[in-house]
Amino acid sequence: MFCRICGRIVSFMACAFVLQANAQQCREVVLYGQGNTQGRMEESSRTFPEAPEWTANWGAQGSLLPPYVRLSGMRDSRSTWTGELLFNNLPVQVQGGNLRMKVRTSQNAQLGLWLVGNFGKSNMHTVNLVANQTKEVDVPLSSFTTAKPMTVSKVGIGLIDVPKYQYTTLFIGDVTLSCAGSLTNSTTPDLGATDSASSSLDSLYQYDSVLPNQVARKNIFVSNPVQEANAYYSLSSRDSLKGLSRANFVLQTTEHQQLQESLAADSLAPKKSRWLWYKNTYLINSHRLKDSVIANPKALFNEAASFGASTNYREVPLLVADLDYDYEVCNDTLCREKTLAAGNLLQAGLPTSYVKGSRIKIHYDPHYVVGTQREMPSVEICVSGQCSLVAPKSTSLIEFESAGIQKMEVKLRRGSKTVQQKIYVEVR
Repeated sequence: MFCRICGRIVSFMACAFVLQANAQQCREVVLYGQGNTQGRMEESSRTFPEAPEWTANWGAQGSLLPPYVRLSGMRDSRSTWTGELLFNNLPVQVQGGNLRMKVRTSQNAQLGLWLVGNFGKSNMHTVNLVANQTKEVDVPLSSFTTAKPMTVSKVGIGLIDVPKYQYTTLFIGDVTLSCAGSLTNSTTPDLGATDSASSSLDSLYQYDSVLPNQVARKNIFVSNPVQEANAYYSLSSRDSLKGLSRANFVLQTTEHQQLQESLAADSLAPKKSRWLWYKNTYLINSHRLKDSVIANPKALFNEAASFGASTNYREVPLLVADLDYDYEVCNDTLCREKTLAAGNLLQAGLPTSYVKGSRIKIHYDPHYVVGTQREMPSVEICVSGQCSLVAPKSTSLIEFESAGIQKMEVKLRRGSKTVQQKIYVEVR
């Protein structure tokens, strides 16, 4: 059986072999810049008075071009402001090289920089900044720690001894690590064994190029097609409804209400949350007026669950449904007369009730999107008040504050329709 997950594993092992054979070669990793602006500041480390503006645009400021990260605020006492940034390309293993970034402040200030990784928390490197002048900072990693090889998971920033009642703004952009990928004396890591090993799969993840309304999909984990949901309507009922509706699916009033109420649920056990996407898409697909209208939701759910298991649930695909349907509306109290109204299910889901570790990667892969439209919905994921937009064919790094049952808030948008829902998982 030929499948994409097998291809990932083979590619990963080949990549590890090449890196071992060319240990001195390294590549630059862009943490922020060149279109890559995903990330967040860890709340537990933040003493900056205001939360960061992640894609600020105050125009060109010398060599610092928008978008960039903006941190501002004022306190009523002299203090040091700190925070640790989690970029989408972290963690990454590095052998040496430099940390580079462009910075600018509205007041004279002393900037502090440090790294967090498998070596713990590094030394702090300080840089003096002149107000309203962009400075290109270039710091050898040896200034932070002598550990080799090292895995960098966070970049720490701080403004030292900021005077009281002084409103200060810090801009940061074009953040890179100059030399990553040298795996000297390493062996092929266990897939999913550590966060850094999981991160190495980023560039190897193979996104599909299908459209949401494309029925035919590659079989990833199974050689035989998965059967569709059993048809709810008889052939005669289908023919009758086709004369009334141009939609591919027709639901009853109570079933439409059931779908909408399920998305508004304020609290769900992780196991129930896991099955909600499958139950709703299964319900709609069973009420089809003809066969093979959409990609089989059951097959996509099973494949997503299998991929998550292959990474020890440190990486999971995001399941998305965007299904138009009609539903019956009663025109009298006894419901003797009915008309049809237009409805839509716009929903996200995860194929697991738990994840391993507080940091997981969520892939927005078109392969796991089932819809009646060609357009991919936009996705925003929020955890503990920190939100990130996830573009199609991209990965979002999500960090939960602690173990136990945690909540993800997902906002889906297509055209003028916006839906917000909650997904619950257990962090182990």
